[in-house]
Amino acid sequence: MTRRCAQAGFTLVEVMIALLITGMIFMGSYAVLSRVTDTAADVEERLQLSQQLRISAWLFKNDLGSVLYSDSNRNAATTFLSFVGGRNRPKDMDTPSDEDVVMAFASASSLDFRDSFPSMAIVRVEYVLRDDPEHTGEYTLCRREWPYAEMPWRAGKDRPVTDVEIVRRVTDPAIMFFSSTGEATATWENRSRMLSGEWQIPVQVRLTGQVHGKENRVFPLELVANLPVRAIPPGPLGGQK
Repeated sequence: MTRRCAQAGFTLVEVMIALLITGMIFMGSYAVLSRVTDTAADVEERLQLSQQLRISAWLFKNDLGSVLYSDSNRNAATTFLSFVGGRNRPKDMDTPSDEDVVMAFASASSLDFRDSFPSMAIVRVEYVLRDDPEHTGEYTLCRREWPYAEMPWRAGKDRPVTDVEIVRRVTDPAIMFFSSTGEATATWENRSRMLSGEWQIPVQVRLTGQVHGKENRVFPLELVANLPVRAIPPGPLGGQK
């Protein structure tokens, strides 16, 4: 007598159902993994930009907190100690066409990496918005300085410049200056204010805008600094005319 051995197996319907369930599990796992990856990338980018903006805020406050100026209009170094600011001001002869110097002043805080940090040398500081060649309508916020001791008095002469990029991909930048009377203005020129009998430097400066990250993420840029009441007496940086 012959005995048949029954072989167990799966029908086509059962296999298809199993594949469907497996696919759903993989799709769910991929969605969760993708979300976790995006969240991790977003957190990392936020941390990096947050640190970058904190450093920018520190530089801004340190520079303007150490601002120097002169009460005399006869000092030979008055030009070096001038405080000017605003968007789209007339360019100097040696300012590149893709740059907008939004603020320039003298400061006792230097970022010369060849010396102690920060050194207490007297330097001329400029905050510059430089066009981003890769992103139309975006700027790189830069800080530029050169020492008073090596300041050229002739236009076009090379300057020993220290140039540092602070924040990239900045849009809608704006700068505001607040006077001692509470006036808010988009431009500042200390010489004209001094001649008119006003306080020649602002009491506060605000630089605002937006910083664009990856995948169109946008972060606020807000740099605020209060300025001290301190002047260079006539004469120490140059004789009387």
